[in-house]
Amino acid sequence: MTTTKTEVEAKVKEIVASIADFELEATAIDSGKDGLKKLGLNSLALIRIMVEIEKEYEIEMNIDEENDYIMNSVCDLAEYILSWESDNLGL
Repeated sequence: MTTTKTEVEAKVKEIVASIADFELEATAIDSGKDGLKKLGLNSLALIRIMVEIEKEYEIEMNIDEENDYIMNSVCDLAEYILSWESDNLGL
């Protein structure tokens, strides 16, 4: 079964909303540029989001200085997940 970018974005939003240490509805999260950054999530929350994404999609996220922008938006995270699955699982 192929997962669409829209489905991945929706799941990422659910994960973010469940981890935020303040009340946050998934529908209130902007998918666009800097959508996550604008929420003001602390570094621990970002790490927890990464861990949950790794569990959900059975992937390994390798975020470094060259691609740390991935954690700025739901759109970038969704593209990273789909790219990782394509590269590593042949989907």
